[in-house]
Amino acid sequence: GYNFGEDRVDDQTKVLHKELIKQLIERDKNHPSVVMYSLMNEPESAEEKAREYTLDVFDYTRKLTDLPLTFANCAYFGQCKCSDIPDVICINRYYGWYDYHANIDCISKHLGKEISDFHNTYNKPVFLTEFGADTIEGVHSLPSETFSEEYQLEIIEETCNTLDKLPYCIGEH
Repeated sequence: GYNFGEDRVDDQTKVLHKELIKQLIERDKNHPSVVMYSLMNEPESAEEKAREYTLDVFDYTRKLTDLPLTFANCAYFGQCKCSDIPDVICINRYYGWYDYHANIDCISKHLGKEISDFHNTYNKPVFLTEFGADTIEGVHSLPSETFSEEYQLEIIEETCNTLDKLPYCIGEH
């Protein structure tokens, strides 16, 4: 992701970022499967400098397209300085894997609350753009254990069941 410290992202980076967005839209603007554009993946959106950069990139892009704009956010609710900027809030979350490892019960509690908090605060649809757990093909365990195919399946099922109860969660990927 983008780290907005002076040594990582600067004006030259932003010029290139905008040029690549322009090329992307010119290439894909009439493609039937393009329904929105994601302008960043996991930027350090909790940093103070993130807001100015993100606003500028989104303002620029809104002049190029009428499609909804978003970015894949990895900052948790309350930490992100940019959640009000996109049209759709996209988050990458690995509850039961990176967060609360080996605890499937945390998914409905924490993921459901976080998605609700994003929606209720910003009044925007939420899309879960990444979730899941690693597995090693052929590893089986009953009861399930981390890295087993059964554990990965349980993570996916519990996440999908949680999202099915949230009408403002418009999808998962």
